[in-house]
Amino acid sequence: MPESLYISTGLWTLIYLGLSVYTKWVVSWGGACVLERWNSAWNWFGYFHETTEEQIKFTTKWFWVFVTAWFVVGLFVPEVRIKT
Repeated sequence: MPESLYISTGLWTLIYLGLSVYTKWVVSWGGACVLERWNSAWNWFGYFHETTEEQIKFTTKWFWVFVTAWFVVGLFVPEVRIKT
């Protein structure tokens, strides 16, 4: 398939950088604490389990590892990128 059907390398990189900044916010800049409070606010439904700050950081780090692997593959194989 033509490469034009998939997002450009520049946009692909910009999306990755945005997700990396989000990960940095959660892990290092107090975002996990904010997300922990949001979880507590939603927990009055009784649907969500209590999630600690450490669990949020751990999950976010693994999310970033997966996104980084997907980004690197997407640099060389445009077919794994999001279609426009």
